[in-house]
Amino acid sequence: MAKFEAVNRHGCGFLWFLWFFNNLNIFYQFKKIFEDLIMYKISKQTYLDPFTTCYKNIIITSDCPDDLNKHLKTVPRSTLSPFKTFDCCRDESKCIKAFIDDGEFILVDNIEKVINILNTLGYVMDYDLTKIMLKNKTDRSLLFYFIKRPI
Repeated sequence: MAKFEAVNRHGCGFLWFLWFFNNLNIFYQFKKIFEDLIMYKISKQTYLDPFTTCYKNIIITSDCPDDLNKHLKTVPRSTLSPFKTFDCCRDESKCIKAFIDDGEFILVDNIEKVINILNTLGYVMDYDLTKIMLKNKTDRSLLFYFIKRPI
């Protein structure tokens, strides 16, 4: 009888270990999926083209994932007004990353080109966050947020 109890205890311990290991494995799978989810912001920016001296509403991104590099061009942020000068309180980069197609900036009127590029590369729009932020009206230049589709 004592032999059976020892085996039974060992068996329960082993079952507990299997249950724990299985849940730990699931945790790491979720962690792997969600730690790779980095969110990016797509917004519009008024840009003064120095060659044509025309203003254009171009589409920019907050950050540059590696697979988007060939679709983006880094340009200096231009001052549109002499009254808009450097503000030490605003955390704004001196350069912007704008979407391009055949060497030309993609304008807000052609946003479907940006959406097609993002879909082709496996990115999806985060509708919920975009809806919340647009309702908040904190950022008037916001177009939408996007994330990489989990594998």
